[in-house]
Amino acid sequence: MSANLALGLFSTGMKLFGAGEQSKHEKEMIELEYKSDLEDIRRRTFEQQQIRGVGKALSEASGVLHSGGSSAQGYLDTMDFQFKKEIDFMKSYAEEARRLGREGVSLRKTANILGAFSSGMSIYNSGGK
Repeated sequence: MSANLALGLFSTGMKLFGAGEQSKHEKEMIELEYKSDLEDIRRRTFEQQQIRGVGKALSEASGVLHSGGSSAQGYLDTMDFQFKKEIDFMKSYAEEARRLGREGVSLRKTANILGAFSSGMSIYNSGGK
């Protein structure tokens, strides 16, 4: 086996190993970011519940009835609707960021694998020149 073939194979192998490790690390980072997004959603949901509770308590303390068609109930319903839209957006964003992150990892891994083979072939081919 020629020295350049051995060097080319070694180089390819090391770059393939590196591509796999990098991909693994990137996947772990994406999942960590996703977990952070889920925690942000959990905290925001709790905060919204507290805000709604305070709003309802204040309006009830002032003697406003919460029945169908009341302005106080309409306000709380609007608040609930807007809060739900916010949480739905946050969930959608987190899922899309996770999906795009995973796709990016896959594309970079493929590019790194192709680069590893190309580099190895380059080393091998430079031997006879």
